[in-house]
Amino acid sequence: MAEYYITAVYFEEESYAETNPSNTIRYQRVQGSGLDKKSTGEMVQNLEYKLEQNYPNPFNPSTVIKYSVKESGLVELEILNILGERVKTLVNDIQPEGSYEIEFNARVLASGIYLYRLKVNDYLAVKKMILMK
Repeated sequence: MAEYYITAVYFEEESYAETNPSNTIRYQRVQGSGLDKKSTGEMVQNLEYKLEQNYPNPFNPSTVIKYSVKESGLVELEILNILGERVKTLVNDIQPEGSYEIEFNARVLASGIYLYRLKVNDYLAVKKMILMK
């Protein structure tokens, strides 16, 4: 597992802008490209979009969220409070197809029920998790 500093980067032709590093996240790409090679040499997609239940759940203070991406695209993984308000963005990046896991540390949040939402291309999934301190 690796630890990353998050920065936003903007490219347009010859223009470039980058923010200062903000929060850190721990991130691990679990599986390769999501493609298997058949005996004919063709590449076959074997992944689907999927958001798994976090583990452990209930949790204190950190939990792991796993998800799969069927094809490359903008991946948004956000933590929401019970009112649907975003409290943390874990991933907002273009990712290739594959399986991923990310550790979410909620030490600064209050106990309660939280939602986590995965948006990739036309796929949207929401799951519930419980933070018990």
